[in-house]
Amino acid sequence: MIPAAERFVAEMRKACAAGLQDRPRWERCRELLKELIADPEIKRHAKTWPVGGFDGKRVDNLLFYEDPDYGFVMNALIKRPGGRAMIHDHGPSWTIYGVLDGQERIVRFAAQDKGDGTVALSEASAVMCGPGDVDIVEPREIHS
Repeated sequence: MIPAAERFVAEMRKACAAGLQDRPRWERCRELLKELIADPEIKRHAKTWPVGGFDGKRVDNLLFYEDPDYGFVMNALIKRPGGRAMIHDHGPSWTIYGVLDGQERIVRFAAQDKGDGTVALSEASAVMCGPGDVDIVEPREIHS
């Protein structure tokens, strides 16, 4: 494993072992991820990752680490320029995104129950993120 990634995992394990509650734990993760994606060796290594997924079209996650004790994972999502993620949420999971290269438009959505068993989504906020930016997505937060 690349030393910066090893440090990230070790420090995340410390944060989990210390019993940090959700928000402080993921704020610590944000700090650690900023360090990780700024690392020159990580940036060099990322140049070998498949762009646009394994088939060159879809978006795929590259799983690098899954913690056996605390359950957090470290993976990468690589998209072609202009590619977009579908509107989704991560259920009960906290998710931290960091932009290593390029730009990403992060959009949050508000859901309104229409009363007929369906939900209407509307864009609540949007921000352009670039290299080094890190975003925290709370559980059940609808985004793309």
